[in-house]
Order: sequence, then structure tokens, then C-alpha cells
Amino acid sequence: MMSETALMVLELAGIALLIAGLPLAFLYFKKGMGLFQKLNWTIVFLTFDLILFGAHNEAAAEAVHKFLETLKNKKIYMILGMLNTKDPKVFLKHFSSTITALKTINIPNQDNSQDPKVLAKVANEFGIKANTSKGITEALHEIANEDPNAIIIITGSLYLMGEVLNLN
Repeated sequence: MMSETALMVLELAGIALLIAGLPLAFLYFKKGMGLFQKLNWTIVFLTFDLILFGAHNEAAAEAVHKFLETLKNKKIYMILGMLNTKDPKVFLKHFSSTITALKTINIPNQDNSQDPKVLAKVANEFGIKANTSKGITEALHEIANEDPNAIIIITGSLYLMGEVLNLN
């Protein structure tokens, strides 16, 4: 279960993003739990060790980073897909100290998806261990095989988040 501090940071980040007029989409899944909490700006579910965060710009990346900092002593893996209209350097610079490794993917059904090789290269420039995966399911399996206890965050685009939810 998320600590009170983690929920408070998450709520403050959400409020800040809403005040700035930025879209926010966040889902948190944790293994073995049911519906946990409905806040006025997000829905939180606890059924898998998976975080979906529709962050796709610098302000949202900073909010995600602050949330991930509250998950002390946890291995956090990121699956990232972004549109080619977004600057991955501006986004990824926030995660060099908070994620263990990164899998980059194309956003399914999206012509403007950034090349995963470009995303991995940018991540490596920031010292983030990164490589490409064929897709969402493959990236999830690769991470689960590497570390069954990992926390996985999928982020970078609201389109990607929609595609992840469509898999269910």
C-alpha cells in the first residue's frame, strides 16, 4: 500500500498540474488488492505492481519523479513510448536517479510515435540503462523475467496509456 507521504506527494503533484492546466492521468495497480481510493482528480486501483501515468511533458515528468522518490529502496522499471512531437531529453532528464532501467517501445496504432531507438539513446545519454522492446506485452514480460518484484511504470503518452488499457 502507498504510504501517506506518497499519496500526499501524488495529490500535491496532481493539484499543481491541474492548476497549471495540464492533463493528468494516473492509475496505480498493486498485486493482490482491489479498488483502493477515488480522488477528485484520479482513480487509484491496487491489483498489480504497475503504474500507468499519462505524463508526456516536463511538468508531468517532474511530478512523476517526485512520486517515484517516495518509493524508497524499490527497483523501478519504466516502459516509455512518446510522440515524435515531444522532446525526450526534456522528459527523461528527470529520471536518471529514480529508475533502475528503461524499455522503450512504439506506441501502437500511432503514426507519430517516436522511434524507440531514439528514446533509448537519449536515456543512455542521461545514464539510464535503456533498450528497446517490440511492444507493451514484450516489455512487461522482459521486466518480469528480470525482476519479478519490480515496480513498473508505463508513461510518456496518453495514447500509450489508452493502448495499455485496451490490452485488458
